[in-house]
Amino acid sequence: MEQQKWIGIFQAEWPVQCHTINSCIMLAEQGFCVDLFLYNTPVFIELAQTKKITNINIHDLSKYPNNLIARKNLFSRIIHGISWRWQIILNKIHEIYLLKYKDANDKILYFFIPDDITQQVYSIIGEKYYQCLIGVEKLGLVWAGSIGNKRNIPYAYHSLELYTKDHPIYNKSLKNKILKKAEEKYHQQSNFTIIQDPQRAEILLQDNGVSKTTIAYLPISLLGGIYQGKSDEFKHKLNNIKNSISILQFGQIARFGLELAQVAQEFPPEWKLIIHDGLAISQWNDNELVKKIQTIDVDRRIKLSLDKLEAQQIKQLVASTHIGLVLYYNSCKNDALTIFASEKLALYLQCGVPIIAFNYPGYEIVEKFNFGVLINSIEDLPNAIRKIIINYDLYSVNAHNIFKKFYSFEENFFTVIKVINNLSNLRC
Repeated sequence: MEQQKWIGIFQAEWPVQCHTINSCIMLAEQGFCVDLFLYNTPVFIELAQTKKITNINIHDLSKYPNNLIARKNLFSRIIHGISWRWQIILNKIHEIYLLKYKDANDKILYFFIPDDITQQVYSIIGEKYYQCLIGVEKLGLVWAGSIGNKRNIPYAYHSLELYTKDHPIYNKSLKNKILKKAEEKYHQQSNFTIIQDPQRAEILLQDNGVSKTTIAYLPISLLGGIYQGKSDEFKHKLNNIKNSISILQFGQIARFGLELAQVAQEFPPEWKLIIHDGLAISQWNDNELVKKIQTIDVDRRIKLSLDKLEAQQIKQLVASTHIGLVLYYNSCKNDALTIFASEKLALYLQCGVPIIAFNYPGYEIVEKFNFGVLINSIEDLPNAIRKIIINYDLYSVNAHNIFKKFYSFEENFFTVIKVINNLSNLRC
């Protein structure tokens, strides 16, 4: 009887989104059993779909306390019980030690994840045969790499965010610098890398000092075929904009919210800008940014959608709009190189919604395949909208076609499956 093969996926202090869950589902469909290990991870996606699949096991270890008492190493026991001022001082000394001395890297995992949490993982792993481990994002990589090295299991780095050494987050704390050092170490030792596209791969490998690795390209993409359902439900909820041309800004309201509010005042009456914050809750009602947008909107061209929506509701909202905005700042490589690293872009295309995006590197395919229009500034938005409206059906059909060509998770993930299957020779 053939031995059952397992895949371990590790994610810590990073939100669980469609990328992780879709990977679990696809691996399970290919016959693998999947252990998903989570620690201090917000969950931004419904997990119910995984419960229907018997060979996916989710181990949420977040219930264990993330504090000094739980870290059963000598340093933690020493500082437990002393004054909080000395705890801060000794923590800083510990951070500097981990950052400076390479021989401390072997214990670096315990700085982020308590030892008893990792012992729980070893207990779950037991004697099962793991084809490989996959670390999602930086701390997931460190977690998977530490366990993989000790158990002689191949492991991979699944990179989502391209935070290079010059990214502002590494200037904020020693802890982030330590994590970056650990990312470099374990990435160099990993067996393969999962990343969205060649542009991001080249930058990541150079930044982490990785000279040789197998790469599995996996654009941010979605399960399921094209979505053709249309619903006016959300237009009615937004004070009946059924007969309007709706332009959707989906994501963080702070991202170009004020600039879009200003340019929306130039829209004709039949155009409406919908600003939806996917993580918004009722407290947004008192948010100063919301008040500023409402003050700017003297011509009533904006509809704010600030309720938290379920996955199916989000898809219905997107499908009910005419044009989707994919607008990122150009302050770092992570935000500029997003043509294959944007979930909302994939969602727009799945729903047949043409896009408007900034003319960043890689985005030239938008106009090459006519599924949207590129702009150089927010002020160009009205003309871009007019261009799409004139030939809307063509843009919409092309959006669906491009989803099938580039953003179908089922198609894209087979690159990862192929690499995993080739790891058999590395297992002892």
